[in-house]
Amino acid sequence: MDVHQADTWVQNSALALLTSISGIGGNHSDVGQSAACDALAQAGAFLHLCKAMAAHPQDARIQVGGCCVLSAACRGIGEAASKRREMALKAGALPVVLSALTVSDAPQLRGGAGGASASMRRSDAMLRVEATSFMRNEAATALM
Repeated sequence: MDVHQADTWVQNSALALLTSISGIGGNHSDVGQSAACDALAQAGAFLHLCKAMAAHPQDARIQVGGCCVLSAACRGIGEAASKRREMALKAGALPVVLSALTVSDAPQLRGGAGGASASMRRSDAMLRVEATSFMRNEAATALM
């Protein structure tokens, strides 16, 4: 993630993998998920994902990915979960998650020609608003 920090495809792919490893939803119903989250935290994953989120503040996919990993990895009770939360905070998770909550919605569409191109612009804007909404939900979950 550090070597290709400017490449959003690499960042999103890495975050998707980290999400799979940490356990989607963070329920840790599989004993291995908690151990995997411990290993990710100890390997410095929180620092890398915080850097990615800070480097791409307007990319809702990267914000969602980072918040998903943080949410999954930081859930739980006990000493191990508490230590992971502490490591996430030390890596800078709080400022990037709070920043994710401030990402602006898709810009308003301005007038212009109608037809298929206007429909595509509306569709793209709707997808961006939906992604931003999902990202805000994940950010709020990560804060919990």
